[in-house]
Amino acid sequence: GTEGVPVGGVERADRLLAVGRVLLSADSLGALATTFERLVAYLKERIAFGAPIASFQAVQHRLVDLLVLETKARAVIMKAARSLVSQEVSGEAIALSAAAHAFVTANAASAVDECMQLSGGIGFTWEYPLHHELRRVFTNGHLLGTARSSRSAYAQKVGW
Repeated sequence: GTEGVPVGGVERADRLLAVGRVLLSADSLGALATTFERLVAYLKERIAFGAPIASFQAVQHRLVDLLVLETKARAVIMKAARSLVSQEVSGEAIALSAAAHAFVTANAASAVDECMQLSGGIGFTWEYPLHHELRRVFTNGHLLGTARSSRSAYAQKVGW
């Protein structure tokens, strides 16, 4: 029976949503970066056919794809975070936060899953921390909307 108490107008809500999107994207990036770092260390140590798994060209190509994805995600998140530094949030800042959230949400879970695949049998055990990161990025991808809803917010802000 209690009434809601507004804490601000539409502009404040847009700013808080933009900050939330960037923070969730950064959290997912952190999970991906940690998973990737652990994977590279594991593949350098693990030996198959008398050589470290990381020395195989097919594995190296998959690792490079993951590194490129991580680098792109870091760049778009940093740009969005820099745009939110000022007190007034512009339409560009909201659009950049939506773009960062859409990109990370669309790619982080599949990238962590790729790390799980490259980890082999150890990646599928519950004791290995990879499951925590996978659930973390999956949950982050749904907390403040999906990649589709963020793409829609981006399109609305840039006038598409």
